[in-house]
Amino acid sequence: DGNNSEGRAISVAPGLLNGGQSEFTVSLWWLTTDLTRSQAGILNTDPHPGFGLGIVPFSSTLCELGYHIGNGTHGWWSEWRTGGRYEANTWYHLVLLKQGTQYRLYMDGVNTDVFNLPESAGYDFAIGSILLGSPSPATFPHANFQGALDDGRIYNRALAASEVAQLSALEATPPP
Repeated sequence: DGNNSEGRAISVAPGLLNGGQSEFTVSLWWLTTDLTRSQAGILNTDPHPGFGLGIVPFSSTLCELGYHIGNGTHGWWSEWRTGGRYEANTWYHLVLLKQGTQYRLYMDGVNTDVFNLPESAGYDFAIGSILLGSPSPATFPHANFQGALDDGRIYNRALAASEVAQLSALEATPPP
């Protein structure tokens, strides 16, 4: 909202992204300042279920990135943590890419995880909206992201690995 306020989420216009489309890419920079919560949403769909990315504290100084992919008809297909460790007060570049039934997660330009959703999943629902900085408010009102998000982008296609690397290198660290 331009006020750098805490506990606020940004809702991206409904219809901007359909989770059932065959390809899309979401890119953003994130920095957390609070590792005391049990979880905090960075990027989520609303209503739940859908897909979501958030941080889960690993220690008082490190967190892991956790994410889920699911759908309203067939339940959750995946919910897991990436295993990477990320420090508070440090900028990271995150990219979630969907191509067909495959999802890829990139951190700082490097492909860190791949998940293939089964064809039978039928993941074809329209996402009401995308929330930046919060999971679904009705479901998880206590899990707003504390920190900063910058340079959020949504593409209607799957970016190539070289394009993801270029995005990450474009700004080694976003401006304050």
